[in-house]
Amino acid sequence: MKPVIIACMACLLTLNTVAQNLVPNCSFEEIVGCPDGLGYIHYAKGWYSAERAIVSSPDYFVNCNGSSLVPQTNISFQYPATVAAFAGIIPWSNRYFDTIYDNREFIGVRLKSALVVGQHYYVSFKVNLAVGTQSAFASNKTGILFSTSPHNIDNPPPMNNFAHMYTN
Repeated sequence: MKPVIIACMACLLTLNTVAQNLVPNCSFEEIVGCPDGLGYIHYAKGWYSAERAIVSSPDYFVNCNGSSLVPQTNISFQYPATVAAFAGIIPWSNRYFDTIYDNREFIGVRLKSALVVGQHYYVSFKVNLAVGTQSAFASNKTGILFSTSPHNIDNPPPMNNFAHMYTN
């Protein structure tokens, strides 16, 4: 079974020796639909919501069909790292419409090929704090978790505070 990557933003995964990118659509530029608001991460080809909470919506920001979601989103102003698209998540929140709620948004994508035990890999991704009226807090230790099964609301990612690779 191909492993699944749980990422918090766009990432690149390459072999040290071959420099092969194992993450499909790593810049979110391939689209299957045009989002008309928040959510819609599934409109970025290959990406999906790997949720832990019932109420969440990883966001997909892209310009298409005359819409203007990038760089001025409804949450913040952000230029994409590459091309004209990016994903947005809330890594943790205990508030949802004035109700205490443990809300964590994750996104995932199936790798192009399985990882090989003992092989060295280079992993990179970009993270940016959305500065706007709806984002008041930052999150530390944003990371990537590799798994052999896809995660969703029925099979949520583990809450063991573990990532195979993370950044402060």
